[in-house]
Amino acid sequence: MTISDLQRLYDYGYWANARLSQVISELTPEQFTQDLAGSYASIRNTLVHVLSAEWGWLDRRGAPERGPALRPDDYPTFQALVKTWSNVERYVRAFLSKLRDEDLARIVAFTARSGRWSWESFCSTRPITVFIIGGRSPFCFGC
Repeated sequence: MTISDLQRLYDYGYWANARLSQVISELTPEQFTQDLAGSYASIRNTLVHVLSAEWGWLDRRGAPERGPALRPDDYPTFQALVKTWSNVERYVRAFLSKLRDEDLARIVAFTARSGRWSWESFCSTRPITVFIIGGRSPFCFGC
């Protein structure tokens, strides 16, 4: 895995996000928040979870701080979520532009939600909407 590979993976993820956004933007607020079967209960809750995970991944690597996990109730419409997602995409692209290949071998230490210290390889988790669209694993390939 190289930085170029990682950038391509993110480029693909953001391309997929744009395609998904076209469809989701046509949902009514009721459809967006409708309780459905599944782990996160609604389309909105699922997307907020994915965005929160992506920003958390970035936060643990020294990029702009996310703070607590994002809350679905803060995003009553898809348009509200898009604004935050656009900001996170800018943060990710700026972060990736500063990396070197050797950075991918680093270990990242962080405090987990449980309050305990944890660690992971720099490239261990790769949460992005491509996970939802493409059915891919949320792990970095080749790390």
